[in-house]
Amino acid sequence: MNNLIVALLKAKSEFKPIKKDASNPFFKSKYLSLDGLLDAVEGALSKNGLLIVQTLSASPNALVTTIYHESGESISGSHPLPDIADPQKFGSAITYARRYSICAILSITADDDDDANTASNRSNSNSSPQNPKPQSQGTISREDWLAKQNK
Repeated sequence: MNNLIVALLKAKSEFKPIKKDASNPFFKSKYLSLDGLLDAVEGALSKNGLLIVQTLSASPNALVTTIYHESGESISGSHPLPDIADPQKFGSAITYARRYSICAILSITADDDDDANTASNRSNSNSSPQNPKPQSQGTISREDWLAKQNK
């Protein structure tokens, strides 16, 4: 695993800036597209002998993300996928999972950090009950997003 880790550390120092490059008119927010993410990281990964491969696993229904190093070393992670019959909604769920899985396996982020308040429905501990910290406009938890996709 030493070759992969050394190459990954070097590649991360060479990533292009991660920018929110797409707009969501429904939430009136900007987000990082999968294409934008790949554009920011793939050149540096390739230069350092690394390749990201993402495949679908049927049982359980999941996206498997693997980083391979030219030495043969690899590291993988999986992201469960929702059971959605509509192909377009399922495709959206896959794209969402691909983007977040790549960010997770590379330990990078392009989202505003709200200390998991949106996902956990709790306010900032530094906020007083009379004056809670406003939630970021356009932020939605994974569960809420998936629920909207299933409607």
